[in-house]
Amino acid sequence: MEKHKHFYIMTIVVLLLMMAFASSFYLMYDNNIFSKEKKETEVELDVMSEEVTSLYDKISYGLNLYCGVNDYYTNKKVVASDISNETAFELVLTQLHEKGLYNIISGGSFRKEAVDEVLLELFGSDYTFQHQTYQTCPIFTYDSITETYTSGDPACGGMCGAYPLKRVEKAIQKDDTISLFVRVLFADTSSDNGLVAYYRDYNKTDLIRDLERDEHGVVLNNEENLSKGSLYQLDFVLEEGNYVFVSSTPVKETVQ
Repeated sequence: MEKHKHFYIMTIVVLLLMMAFASSFYLMYDNNIFSKEKKETEVELDVMSEEVTSLYDKISYGLNLYCGVNDYYTNKKVVASDISNETAFELVLTQLHEKGLYNIISGGSFRKEAVDEVLLELFGSDYTFQHQTYQTCPIFTYDSITETYTSGDPACGGMCGAYPLKRVEKAIQKDDTISLFVRVLFADTSSDNGLVAYYRDYNKTDLIRDLERDEHGVVLNNEENLSKGSLYQLDFVLEEGNYVFVSSTPVKETVQ
């Protein structure tokens, strides 16, 4: 009787061990499948596609910042809240013009709600913006009673001068995030030969001398030149149907 009892106990132990092993195997298999499916959600996008170019352009060009917004390219991580209200307003003006809500040439007025809507598309619901008069060119006067912006004389403009060269090198979509990888060359007008000098880094310590220039000495904004610049990862997250800017991070690369 004792022998049979021992046999039954051993049988139960073996069965429990087999069940535990089977359960572990299933969990491992299931996790592998899940990981594979998760990995397969990462897709490389065409950098010349409308989706990518519109995403990059909407945070890159403002009314008076037509040569490019460079606030995202520094020596540290930049988040949406780091973008000043002044820069954000410039971006809003360009977007309002494209939406037909404001004419850059003739000027005019627009409502506070229009600004809030564009800001939501640019930087999301967590971005803090102060509605007030902005001393741009032209000046946009804000009436807090009617909640309306009105522009002054729109006769503004100017030359770009020396500005960083930028190029979207790669675009990756992973779940609800789109990451743009942007190469940047930092410009400086102070150079020995009178030409605009370009540096690899934001602090302008690593001068790049072997850049291709045109017959006037202007550095070409081409793939070969930009490959020598710093790389930044700009992340956009899907929020209420729009991909909004959340951060820009310098990418550390291994020196070849």
